[in-house]
Amino acid sequence: MSRAERWIAYLSRALEISWALYLIVFASDAGLPLVPLLVTAWGAVGLLGIWLGRSLLRLFLLRRRRESTTSARALLLEPLAIVALAGAVFTGIAFEGRFLLSRHALDRYVREVKPSGRKGSRASARVGLFYIRETERLPGGTVRFITSVCMFDDCGLAYSPSGEPPRIGEDIYHHLSGPWWHWWRSW
Repeated sequence: MSRAERWIAYLSRALEISWALYLIVFASDAGLPLVPLLVTAWGAVGLLGIWLGRSLLRLFLLRRRRESTTSARALLLEPLAIVALAGAVFTGIAFEGRFLLSRHALDRYVREVKPSGRKGSRASARVGLFYIRETERLPGGTVRFITSVCMFDDCGLAYSPSGEPPRIGEDIYHHLSGPWWHWWRSW
């Protein structure tokens, strides 16, 4: 492998790692705002394009040098990882992983949260891997909190020990596990 090929490979790896870290931090929340959505989609397309260009260049150079090609498994590992990470974001698997890693901190938070004087809301806080922007305690022990925006709505989590949380307006809930629900608050 020439020095230029190594430099291009290192640069593309740095881009892939930066993209993956961005997705883990910003695109695995309860909602997918516009910028992380675009970075996820267009980042995957761009990285797959870079991979394709590198692969074609490498095959061309190997053929000219009459060297043996790398195995198909090694050649396909990189695009499969890119597609898998983007798929984890779009299917919600990344969010569910973030939720599982934060579950103990979230359980502790809902036990300790007290309603404030302002319509049951509480100031923002960092809980586990989530940044909670707004917390609301409802009757029956239900606690709902917003962690991100998802396009024009707010998204977050709801803790409801007595079944599905109450629907207020156009709320949508998706059960996660136990008393925990993924919550979309539509305006």
